[in-house]
Amino acid sequence: IVRARGASALVAGGNATHNASRHNPSEPRGLVILFALLDDVGMNDLVNSTDIAAATPYIHALARDGVALARYYAQACCTPGRATILTGRYIWTSGMQYSMIFNDSPWGVPTSHELLPTSIRRLGYATHAVGKWDIGSYARDMWPTNRGFDSFFGLVGDALGWTTHIACVSYDTHCDSITDLHYDEANAAGLAGNYTTWMFGNHTQGLIRELAAGAPADEGLFVYFAYNAGHKSVEVPEPYGSQLMGELQ
Repeated sequence: IVRARGASALVAGGNATHNASRHNPSEPRGLVILFALLDDVGMNDLVNSTDIAAATPYIHALARDGVALARYYAQACCTPGRATILTGRYIWTSGMQYSMIFNDSPWGVPTSHELLPTSIRRLGYATHAVGKWDIGSYARDMWPTNRGFDSFFGLVGDALGWTTHIACVSYDTHCDSITDLHYDEANAAGLAGNYTTWMFGNHTQGLIRELAAGAPADEGLFVYFAYNAGHKSVEVPEPYGSQLMGELQ
């Protein structure tokens, strides 16, 4: 687990045995790299938190039993942080240091910059992006499946309704005109009512199960699991919303 102002990332890897006689069919044969990025989370919101520690027991376990990088530096908001992670470069080398990207922003990470999934694919990994993109989508060649990912399920802009999936065209303007939820490059219709955190998590689990079920023994899996949580607006599903309000009162 790495903690930083603006974002926290959980990097987990697993490898089941390649011996067919000993292989558990519920586990992938190849190496699985899951990079989970939490959006706009403060550096003390998780591991060092005293007020919400009970809500994140698994994250605490990863930090306790794994490796915690206490001096991992990141950008303070969405787009610059994601651009840094996916390019492996300082943001001023890609022109992404200015602000967040919205659905009508005519700019993004230049296509001349190779992104992380392209490099990982060369090593024999299937690559999938789940969740929030937010590094440029005004042209189709900037979408995830044209930047090294085999598949994409998520939003390309900065925020959306957690169950409606309705998004703003620009920052807090025209906020009822588009649905920003996509499979690859197509709009993902008919999913309203699904809470995004759970929906993206279930999709990621499905990718891992698919690898366990039928992937070649030497094929690995890389999933860039980029939550929109806890970016605005904050929406808590029931019954947790009512429970939280009761505790706050």
